[in-house]
Amino acid sequence: MPNWVVNALYIYGPAARLAQVRETLEAQDSLLDFNKVIPMPRGYNYVVSPAPSTPNGEAPYNQSLKTIPSGVDVEAHLIEFLEAEKVDCDPPSLSQKARTYVSYLSACLRALYGYPSWYEWCCENWGTKWGANRVKCVQTKSSLQYRFDTAWSQPIPVIKHLVTTHPDLKFVAKAWDGGAGWKRVVHGAKGETVVGASASYHGKRGG
Repeated sequence: MPNWVVNALYIYGPAARLAQVRETLEAQDSLLDFNKVIPMPRGYNYVVSPAPSTPNGEAPYNQSLKTIPSGVDVEAHLIEFLEAEKVDCDPPSLSQKARTYVSYLSACLRALYGYPSWYEWCCENWGTKWGANRVKCVQTKSSLQYRFDTAWSQPIPVIKHLVTTHPDLKFVAKAWDGGAGWKRVVHGAKGETVVGASASYHGKRGG
């Protein structure tokens, strides 16, 4: 069970632009989908964390995956097999062949993107291991106001990406973790982000 960080994200700008941004951030099951901001490669949906090791005798293939140039569609081939096998990433339920393919896919993902499983990728690219949880959104004439929880940390890479891709808007992102005893404010405008230092916090938000 993680410490839940309480987040408040404020986006300021013209109402029409805010409506556009809100639409791009929403998914079918979430009002704020990090995958809409920084998409996670699809293959990570099929690799458990920690990633499985390659079976004995398969090392040459595993090694060869490390040299795959960017853009080669080995990932798609492996995903096609796993989808056909209806693999759900539950290790006890996997056949030996599926286990082998999952381990190949993990090696392929490491070669193409630098991380063997979704956990490492999310921590690096979103700043937290999961997406936004318990999201609420309120829109006014001049602002979008999001409230949501994240696991262990503030999603600073997501905030930075939003600031960079929407230089005409202003951003303020606040985070509190009473369990770990910290809070932080991040400001963004004109494509530039200023990450404030963590300050002491011992209130009831987060934890």
